[in-house]
Amino acid sequence: MRMFRAILFISLFFNIGCATIIEGGDQTISFSGSGCSREIKESGGAVECIIVNSDNNIRLDLPGSVTVQKGKTDLAVNCSTQDGSASGDTVISSSYEEKNAGNILLGGFIGVGTFEYDGIHHYSNIQKIESDKRKNDLLESEGIKLIRWPYYFMPTKDTCKYVFQDHYSEQQFSSMLQTVFGTNDESEMSAPGFHSTPNIPANFIWPGIDKFLYELDVAPPSILHQVRHSLKLYCQVRADNDYEIVIPTYHEKFMEFFDGNDDESYLRFVYKNGSQTV
Repeated sequence: MRMFRAILFISLFFNIGCATIIEGGDQTISFSGSGCSREIKESGGAVECIIVNSDNNIRLDLPGSVTVQKGKTDLAVNCSTQDGSASGDTVISSSYEEKNAGNILLGGFIGVGTFEYDGIHHYSNIQKIESDKRKNDLLESEGIKLIRWPYYFMPTKDTCKYVFQDHYSEQQFSSMLQTVFGTNDESEMSAPGFHSTPNIPANFIWPGIDKFLYELDVAPPSILHQVRHSLKLYCQVRADNDYEIVIPTYHEKFMEFFDGNDDESYLRFVYKNGSQTV
């Protein structure tokens, strides 16, 4: 459910997103035009993609799929509206087999953006963590903006401003609250953190703990306080203060984080293991 909601409110904030690329096998690439309705309407025509490398030169109208030769050179992909009013491009590396869905964003968002929802495996599986590092480096080298959404995040105003940066607007935030949560008051949503999920930090491996602490360190302070408060309540209510089954008590830096004091000014959200803080 959280993953579905994350995809929904990401799409609401990046409503200029278009031409989702989904690798559908070793040689087939599918292009979905489901996010392109605004561009198509404004330009009065379809969105066309050109896929080129030393072994391929393919034209495709969205939506559609193509079978490509697995060549030794990267695939260059350019998509544009019929009248040329919006366009974007990306590169699919010939050597990169781990790339997830990405969006070509027509209209000026750095050309390309990719979104990834980081579930528990991004913190508990060493192969996944190392794969993420390689993906981060590759997308950065290709000029592709990667936005990661940790599974314990919630779309509070501070979180949305932090994640979406220049694409944040009060109008889009209000629309997201209504569409996803059916409210105009962000305090009626659950706080970022851990409430009923079994995917708690005790399941993290050491590199996953480091990733978690880094994310909280660079995020707005409100997220750190909200996540910490949720973990304290989780320990008290669901684990009867048996901290070892909820958090990695053996990790010194994690315990420094956990033992910190919560600022009540940040805690005005719903905590399922305690009453709403006011």
